[in-house]
Amino acid sequence: MSPLTEILLFVAIIALLLPAAVSFACWNQVRRLSSPDLHLQPIPRPSSDPPGLASARDGWARENGFEPIGRYLMEAGQTCHIDAWQHMQKPTLFCVYTISAPSLPAPRVFSDLVTVFAEERSLTTASTKDAHFFPVRDGIYMQSFPDQTLGELWHRHLDGERYLVGRGLREIPRPDIPFEQHILQAIHKQMAYVRAIPCWPLFASYWFWVRRNRLANLTIEEQHRRGWIRLPGQPEAGFWGQVQEEVRR
Repeated sequence: MSPLTEILLFVAIIALLLPAAVSFACWNQVRRLSSPDLHLQPIPRPSSDPPGLASARDGWARENGFEPIGRYLMEAGQTCHIDAWQHMQKPTLFCVYTISAPSLPAPRVFSDLVTVFAEERSLTTASTKDAHFFPVRDGIYMQSFPDQTLGELWHRHLDGERYLVGRGLREIPRPDIPFEQHILQAIHKQMAYVRAIPCWPLFASYWFWVRRNRLANLTIEEQHRRGWIRLPGQPEAGFWGQVQEEVRR
């Protein structure tokens, strides 16, 4: 076997193994997040937290009308600490996630803002494009703006709220359900939607390399104008319609 043939064979093996590894990792994560044993455990803030960073987040939250809910621990293959705040006048949550795992050289920290609307609709504005990894059901609107400040994310989120309300979404009072219940319900509904997609692990490579990169830095308004999301009054596309939408993206 010539050296060139060996190189081509090696490249071909890697090209086959890499999507398989992504599909397996996706399948494993969905399995863990779908578990009925998944729970959020309230915990105190550890003294090892960087005081400047923690106080800056809490200070920003309080200045913008949020009050602290607490800190929570979730174990799902990775260790995830969630610091949460609730807006005092709006059904909006502000969360900061700190994820650590042996495979990560350092903890990953990202944040999001989530506003709940009537009819189980919501808007999420995240600081990471990973928010777009899994496809979402109609009425769950996602936008992400990596590397922007909390202030910039908040302004993007408010712009998205105004756009959605102007096109038929109805605002609701602050939800009464506990934070832990709200998060777990959202996770389990999302995982059930993913598992309902035929042969869903085969889409993992597309979601990872294409979907999350195409949707990053696109506002809800831009996604709507491109026909990538549907608002109230527009017909649902169904599974194959959503596949066609993914291809158009």
